[in-house]
Amino acid sequence: MSNGEEIRTVLGKGHIGNNDKKPVIVLTNKYVHFFGEHYRYVNGDTSRKIYEPESVLLQDFIGAGNIRKRSRRNLYYLISVGVLITILTQISRGMKKFGLHVSHLKQFSSIMAGVFFIALILYLFKRYKLFEVAFIGKRICISEHHFEKSEIQVFIQSIYQEKRTVQ
Repeated sequence: MSNGEEIRTVLGKGHIGNNDKKPVIVLTNKYVHFFGEHYRYVNGDTSRKIYEPESVLLQDFIGAGNIRKRSRRNLYYLISVGVLITILTQISRGMKKFGLHVSHLKQFSSIMAGVFFIALILYLFKRYKLFEVAFIGKRICISEHHFEKSEIQVFIQSIYQEKRTVQ
């Protein structure tokens, strides 16, 4: 921390000193510091985890809130299985034209259809919640499951209060 910088509040005090990279956000009178696991929200994508510490000027703070996102990984599973089912179906049709019958191919296609259905359900219904802090030029997100909702609300209030004193 720089000269004249005073800690106002810390979100994730219990995570300090843990080696498992759990997130900690430190609010000072000049900066908001992010340590541990967090995400940069770019064009709707929050899939890349960042572990390097980041510091953003408190003056650049715009707002904070919660967002719910669908996992892109589940979407990739869904697309992969759908393409595989399509390929297997085409191979099976081609084999029927030549008079070949492979019963294992039909069984595998049925299993893949079940996997496709499960992946579809996961994609449609499973979402994860993120706590987002928006700054001029960037948005940083942290997974909510690391904190209590009351802790997050107190931290959001602290940021807004400290922002008013800076201006």
